[in-house]
Amino acid sequence: MSPQEVDREILDIIPEPFGELPGNRRRRFGARLRLVPTLLLGGAAVVAAVAGWYIFTASSELSPSPHSELPLIRADSRPIKARPEEPGGLIVPNQDKLVYENLGRGDHEPKVERLLPPPEQPKPPPVTAALPPSEPNPGAVSPEIIVPDVAPSLRAPSPAKPEAPRPSVETLPPAAAETAKATTPRGDFMLQLAAMGTLDAAEKAWVRLKKDNPDLLGNLSSDILKVDLGARGTFYRLRAGAMDELAARALCAQLAKRNTGCMVVRK
Repeated sequence: MSPQEVDREILDIIPEPFGELPGNRRRRFGARLRLVPTLLLGGAAVVAAVAGWYIFTASSELSPSPHSELPLIRADSRPIKARPEEPGGLIVPNQDKLVYENLGRGDHEPKVERLLPPPEQPKPPPVTAALPPSEPNPGAVSPEIIVPDVAPSLRAPSPAKPEAPRPSVETLPPAAAETAKATTPRGDFMLQLAAMGTLDAAEKAWVRLKKDNPDLLGNLSSDILKVDLGARGTFYRLRAGAMDELAARALCAQLAKRNTGCMVVRK
């Protein structure tokens, strides 16, 4: 056999490569697909690491070190205003002449103008000359001094007259004094204090109101008026009085301040 034939027979005996089979191709493609998520996660981890390193570096540069000194802010040492080399503007001649200084400078002291008068000086007390002693005149008559006689009434005080006895005032007991002081008011107006469904309730209401307001209702008498309102029923109106209209309104206002219902009605 020729060498070419031997090689051909050997190639016929050797099977096809393992990678060329259809099943092997599918398994190799699936393995490649499983590597894609791993590569993506690895790339994301690398990106996150780079971003974290960048943020850490930037924050460390911005935040001052605890051992670093605070910056000291100093004011500007340069002058705020500076005279320009060429001021410009209106040029006034003869500014360098010394005659202006001589005019402004005087050798004498300036005179101070006085607007107020000088202070007053106290005057010395007047000097009185000593009078010469008067010589006695033999022909002169000395005046007679007459002392008036003292009136007898002024010499000795008159005895005091005994005071006349005052009439004794009998002290009345408090109850009698209040009875004497209180006067029963008269008039055409009364105070309506309540409207009850029964006569007994109206009488009890009067006792309670008089007990709660003895200073206002103590001198008044009650008057219970029976009123038939038809379908609404029969009511007993509790009234107190009588008095004039002005006194009734004043008393009703005082009762209203004590949260007590009151209405001024005519008898």
